[in-house]
Amino acid sequence: SDKIDRFVIRLIIHEMWHIKQMMSGRLQFNYDNTKAVFEGKEYTNLTAHKNRPFEQEAVKAEKKYYNQVKQLLNI
Repeated sequence: SDKIDRFVIRLIIHEMWHIKQMMSGRLQFNYDNTKAVFEGKEYTNLTAHKNRPFEQEAVKAEKKYYNQVKQLLNI
């Protein structure tokens, strides 16, 4: 069933944070998404997901904004 739950809210916040990073020019990906450049430093798919600073920042945003989004959605 279609349900907005904790996972979905956090996922949307996380991905929107990446959009913010890209719009500000801090994060870029190559054409086939095998390489990212974040604040001038290059990361490949060989870098563990949890060790990528742009991912760590997005996880912090999830935690920071989760309750606010939940309250806005009235759930």
